Amino acid sequence: MLNVGKLSELILKRSVLNKFRNKREEVLSGAKAGADAAVMLVKGQLVTAVSCSSVEYETLLDAKITMTRAVNSVAAEGGSPFAVLVSMIVPPETEESRIKSIMEVLEETASSLNVQIAGGHSEVSDKVNMPVFSVTAYGNCAGELLDSRREKDTLHGQDIVMTGYMALEATGVAAVQHREELSFAPGYLAGAADYLQELSVVKHAQIALEHGSAVMHDLSETGVFGGLWELGEKMQAGMEIEARNIPVHQETIELSEQLEQNPYTMQSAGSLLVVTRDGNGLVHQYEKEGIHAALIGKVMPGHDKVLLNRDERRFIEQPRGMKKVKGK
Repeated sequence: MLNVGKLSELILKRSVLNKFRNKREEVLSGAKAGADAAVMLVKGQLVTAVSCSSVEYETLLDAKITMTRAVNSVAAEGGSPFAVLVSMIVPPETEESRIKSIMEVLEETASSLNVQIAGGHSEVSDKVNMPVFSVTAYGNCAGELLDSRREKDTLHGQDIVMTGYMALEATGVAAVQHREELSFAPGYLAGAADYLQELSVVKHAQIALEHGSAVMHDLSETGVFGGLWELGEKMQAGMEIEARNIPVHQETIELSEQLEQNPYTMQSAGSLLVVTRDGNGLVHQYEKEGIHAALIGKVMPGHDKVLLNRDERRFIEQPRGMKKVKGK
């Protein structure tokens, strides 16, 4: 039986990616573990990044987060997002007013991300018991992002910077959807819920590119541990991470404690991992732009992904799935 949530990397490689054999020269970077988006040539010149995110709709918040995740993934692959496609399947008992509400949230989110909803697909089916929709995002990126800077041999010794905060998305979702079961003051939870306004990493990625960074990984689809593992797979390299340097809000620690969840494995949209030659310089640039960031580690030869916590060394394990904070 499969675990609920994101498909494990082992199954993804064994039963999904290994079945993709047909190749096209237009696809510069296709489906692989750790990839944020596919990168393709259009008419031999324009490089386009494409990413897809899907969800079983339960609340209007799901619609917002799904679109943000798709757009974030394009940005993390070096793309400048400009359009999305939305596909939705709803059960027959769905009221039209509910569809309108979903579309209004999607349009509001698209506007805030500066992308256009350019099309999609809608269908009514008795094979689903709740609305299911996916968002496919498109973005343009410069060809030089695929040059020799991305070769793994040049990455060893480079710094790893993390923007935002660990489990930012999960903290906001918990504050909204679990407020009745959490023993915190309304004002405290309202502050945590405001983190849901900080989930886009498009600007984070743009600053990293301007700084000369060529490898990034979005944490929208993973927790911090899962994202670090996937970054290592993307680079085909190892890493050493200082656990104490990973940024986290106090609200995240306290809410995850009450929900009995590990914040390192909770959904973390709003955070971006960046590999760069000058980590301190990049952190300073983020600070100038009002974005929190921290230097958390280095890329190392080999494949070991090591977490350092004072005198303790432990290996970051291959993720079995992301822990999602959801409504009841």
